[in-house]
Parts: sequence; structure tokens; C-alpha cells
Amino acid sequence: MKAQSPAGKTIYPGPHIPAANSLPGTATDLEALLALIGQGDRCAFRYLYDRVAGRMFATARRILGDRELAEDAVQEAFVRIWRSAAKFDPARGVALAWVGRIVRNAALDRLPKERDMGRIEDIELAVMPVEPPSARVGQCLKKLPDQQGKAMVLMYVHGMTHSELAEYFGAPLGTVKSWIRRGLAMLRICMGVTE
Repeated sequence: MKAQSPAGKTIYPGPHIPAANSLPGTATDLEALLALIGQGDRCAFRYLYDRVAGRMFATARRILGDRELAEDAVQEAFVRIWRSAAKFDPARGVALAWVGRIVRNAALDRLPKERDMGRIEDIELAVMPVEPPSARVGQCLKKLPDQQGKAMVLMYVHGMTHSELAEYFGAPLGTVKSWIRRGLAMLRICMGVTE
């Protein structure tokens, strides 16, 4: 199967642009799609939609607890992705995490304020799984104490703030900030970063 992009390029599913019915691919596949979308490529946008819309909907539905609100949130998330794909920087994070943060924020924007944290508590960490940039990062994350590792993933993958983490874990704000600070220090040591 091949597709024609609006820019006139022929796009073939494969290592760079996988078939729409394939499982979510690597971070570099999604990064490539976001780069093309940033250039206005509608075909790449459709591929991205086919790859992540189901996960995005599941995430929005878990947060909102309502199918129609979740559909609206996913639609808004894709509008945001279309408008801001050119701003995605692979050096600052994983593509799937970036997309996941956009849908999470779109869903939270639709959540009545009094229900915000109650719905967040129901979200499982596996809602938007991401591949670590390397197996080494995953190994280093596993070396962290359980709550500290979860806090790191929730903050840097799911976009939760320090305050949201404190409420989620039922821990003082200062404690959560310490978990994150110490976790980053431990990751740097584990990864051999000397900055």
C-alpha cells in the first residue's frame, strides 16, 4: 500500500511510515510523522491518527468517564497536534509522550474543576506506554524506589505537575519535589551523565 502526500511525495508504509493497522511503532516512527505533520503533510497526519487515536480515546475516556466528552477531547487534541507538530523536539522527549500529554490536557480542560483529581486517580500508568529512548533508561528507572519511579513517569511522560503528584500520592508537596530531584540525580548517575 502507498499513499500520496499533499506535497506530492509517495509514502510507503514501512520502517518510517507503518501501515495504519500495525501496532504502535517506535518513537522514531512517531517523530518522523510529527516532522511531516509540522510541514503540513495531511497523509502523515492520517497515519498518526490511525496509529494513536485508539489510545488517545482510551486515555480521554478514563479521565472524563464519558464517551462524548472523550471524543471531543480527542478531536481537540488532534487539532492541537496539527497546529503545533512543528514545535515537537525529539531532544526534549518521546513523541508518544508528547501526544499523550496533549490528549491528557485536552481531556482535563473538559473536566469539571471539582472532579479533576478524582478522575486522575483512576488513571493507570499503562494508559500511554512509551518506549524509553534506550533500554538503559528503562533499566535505570527500574532501579528507583517504586513511588519515586512512578512519580518520574507521571511527571515526565504524563505531564502531571508537582501539586498533582502530591495529591495523587497523598504525600506532602516538598516530599514529591524531593522524589523528583533525587530521582533525576539517580538517573544521571545511572546513565553516566556528568553535567
